[in-house]
Amino acid sequence: MLIISELVLLDDIMHLPKDTLKEICTDLNLPNDGAARDLVTRIWPLMTQPVVRTRFYANSKERIFGGKTSVSWYRFTEGLRGIRRLIEENSAFNPFESVIIPRRDEITSEPVLIGAAEGPNENEYYLRYMYKVGVTTEIILDNIEVRPRTTTTTLFVNENNGFIEVRTDPKHAEKIAKHFAQLIREQVIMEPVRVMAPFGNSAEELADALGGELIDTVGKPNLTLEDFTEVQAASVVTILSALDSYFENEDIAELQTNLQEARLSLGEDFSAIPFTSLILNGMEKVGMGVKERDLRGTPLYDYLKTSIEHQGCFIQFPVDEDGVRTTHTIRIGMQSNSVYFMSQSTESAIDFVRTHVIM
Repeated sequence: MLIISELVLLDDIMHLPKDTLKEICTDLNLPNDGAARDLVTRIWPLMTQPVVRTRFYANSKERIFGGKTSVSWYRFTEGLRGIRRLIEENSAFNPFESVIIPRRDEITSEPVLIGAAEGPNENEYYLRYMYKVGVTTEIILDNIEVRPRTTTTTLFVNENNGFIEVRTDPKHAEKIAKHFAQLIREQVIMEPVRVMAPFGNSAEELADALGGELIDTVGKPNLTLEDFTEVQAASVVTILSALDSYFENEDIAELQTNLQEARLSLGEDFSAIPFTSLILNGMEKVGMGVKERDLRGTPLYDYLKTSIEHQGCFIQFPVDEDGVRTTHTIRIGMQSNSVYFMSQSTESAIDFVRTHVIM
């Protein structure tokens, strides 16, 4: 039976941070100088030794299946047990016994299960998938060589809590989820977990749930005015200019005259509409962000937030990792229902988000 360390491939090691690779080289009595590729070149040949592979995994288990990655979740609509048995029965080979990588010319964009292992807790499993993401073209003299570009990804299964977790680009996550559903013969229906739904689609409530800060957000105006003319748009500009002028010369009479003229130009149909909606009209996207502080409490965000429908956001939050408080930043995709780690994610960080978002 495979153990988790035996699911580690060269592609996984290539994506580790350089500092982690240097620590592993030091632990394995290897030189730790040079570029990251040099460090990987020294480590990989030794991975055929079980003792080395075990030590390597012990030093990298927090990061080896993480990294800068998107995470999507799918929940079973009803309880399911015996997933390992179903996987073994319905696979072309027993993925819990061996890792089998297809020949390069056999790999397509359809995900292929290449290996699996039990997780750290009972009824948890890690499945590794491989699929084609593009081609690489190389010109050698008068010949053009085309080679497939492949990637590997991880699917985490938790029977006890009834969900699967796919760690890859959202556009590929659904394919992998469907393959898994076919693998267990679709004995239950899986539905995508809508990340923001438990928080009323509020980026602020999600940030609070993670104990973090909302540092950036992208949204669209929640009110579209289809019959808004150029004359009426010019009236909005007049109002803003009148306010600027007042703060310069404090001429209240001039301000009153300009506002009254602008109101007449707007007409009765638009005079009752919130001025914020008039300002945002015509904008397809509104983005706001601050550096290393919470967006909430800034004047512009507090003024516009009720007039914007969130499409995505960036949240920064702390996670305790082996007694050290580490800060992570994630991007929430409203349309893709995914969480993207902007920095190198760890198992602790992924579990933290998973616990606070879907459990």
